Amino acid sequence: MIRIDAEKLRDRMARRGFASFEAIAERADELEIELGLMTIYNIAANRNWTRDKLENLCKVLECDPRDFVYFEPDAPKAIAPIQQNGLNANAVRA
Repeated sequence: MIRIDAEKLRDRMARRGFASFEAIAERADELEIELGLMTIYNIAANRNWTRDKLENLCKVLECDPRDFVYFEPDAPKAIAPIQQNGLNANAVRA
């Protein structure tokens, strides 16, 4: 799963001179880039964002998504026991 590192995002904001998400939204509006305040909050909180919105945020911050995005592998799925000849094939044995 692709995740946002909020701390790195805030660091990137500070390096570009933005003190708040509101300031980013205002700058996006000045640049005529579609990026609303709630979208920025959603991106930072890893909620409901799209690649297009992430690209728009990067345009405003003049950065690359790799500056604050990382890949987090999904947790492995649980394996159900397989019964074979009366024994569970993947059961833990003492």
